[in-house]
Amino acid sequence: FEKYMANMNPDETKSDSGGTNYSLGTVSVIVPVQNVEMDINGMIRFIHQNWDNSWGALEVVIADNKSADRTVKFARYNADWVSITRKEAIGACIRNAVNHARGDYRLVISPARLNEIQRSIYFLEWLREGYDLVLGNRFTSDMQNRYRGNLPAQIARRFSDRRLAPSVNDIRSGFIGFTRNSGRLLYTESTIDGLGSMAEIIGTALKMGLKIREIPLTSPDSPPVYEKLQFSTTLKLIADSIRTQAKWKKNPISLYERVSGQS
Repeated sequence: FEKYMANMNPDETKSDSGGTNYSLGTVSVIVPVQNVEMDINGMIRFIHQNWDNSWGALEVVIADNKSADRTVKFARYNADWVSITRKEAIGACIRNAVNHARGDYRLVISPARLNEIQRSIYFLEWLREGYDLVLGNRFTSDMQNRYRGNLPAQIARRFSDRRLAPSVNDIRSGFIGFTRNSGRLLYTESTIDGLGSMAEIIGTALKMGLKIREIPLTSPDSPPVYEKLQFSTTLKLIADSIRTQAKWKKNPISLYERVSGQS
């Protein structure tokens, strides 16, 4: 990544002896974490070991969600950047990391989805094709799209997800990708710091008219996805959904003006 940043001249050699194709741009992988001191460096090494350099130069950004242990201290050994927030809120945590990331493309991956890091190529291909936001989708077949979840998860899906982004199948996959420009727009408009932040980002992208693509994270013959939420989490998601919709209703034009101003 540092080689790319130091050699921005497009006339320079487009790859090094290790096979990194700098002409494809740079990628920031952002991982939001909290209190994972025993696992954090294993996560970072896993990303590097499973990253195909031909996809572009990589930086790993650890977005620390106010950890009380030594997560930040250990992450600094191997991460390119450790983003720290004073708020104990996942939305603020990711927004701070996005503001510090340097990549042309940004991937936000939850620790639970790191095993799918090799699917990054599909996110990057669609982003390079002109899409602004690419979403991982855990529901890849008709059986899975019927969706199996406990009662709180079903309530959240109906009264939060569907209200904010009715055309999106999977808001909480934990794996999304976006370009530098769309990330700047979306996280500038984002106001929610809590659990519903990803739903707000996706819903805001739809309101802006940004190009969105969903890609599968599982194979068609995988078992149906079962999502389990607590009632407290569901209430938080619904409250965030109501606040976001109220913001859109109060000022529905500025979102489009921001997009047109960036065109």
